[in-house]
Amino acid sequence: VSPVTITGGMVVVAFSILLGENGEDGNFQGLIRYFSDYVPVTALAVDLIDPKGYLFGESFLSSFWYFVPRSLFPEKPYEYGIVLLHGELFPGSAELGQTPGILSWLGFYMDFGIIGVIIYGLALGSFSRAVYLEFMRTRDLGSFLLMISFCFVPPIASGSSLIFFLLVFTLWLIS
Repeated sequence: VSPVTITGGMVVVAFSILLGENGEDGNFQGLIRYFSDYVPVTALAVDLIDPKGYLFGESFLSSFWYFVPRSLFPEKPYEYGIVLLHGELFPGSAELGQTPGILSWLGFYMDFGIIGVIIYGLALGSFSRAVYLEFMRTRDLGSFLLMISFCFVPPIASGSSLIFFLLVFTLWLIS
């Protein structure tokens, strides 16, 4: 059995355990159901963006609200960044802490359309390759953590993954 098959099986088992602890049935159907809203919600958002027009950077710039604590700025919006359109698609859900999942490239589509998605894909692929090649060259723990943090959780997908990536990247630079 290949290491890739073993790793894939471990990921499915880990997600099933997490889902079981969070009230899902803990089986493969629960795993599929957990991710079932990503594509339909992204399709709804694309259908909303097309007639309204692109945001030309508003989605990206508003994502910096993530770093502002609500306790210091109570007027912080609930919909910002990649979930900017949830206010129109699902009014009031963000205030309740319920924002359905969407695919990571939606923010770039919201800002610049297909060109934004292409540039996002090229940038993500190029940087992922560079990080992987750095790990293959040095094979040290810092490069491994950098590769894992970027390749599995792209930092431009959300503010929390950006913080994690910057922390690991800083540790890698120091080491």
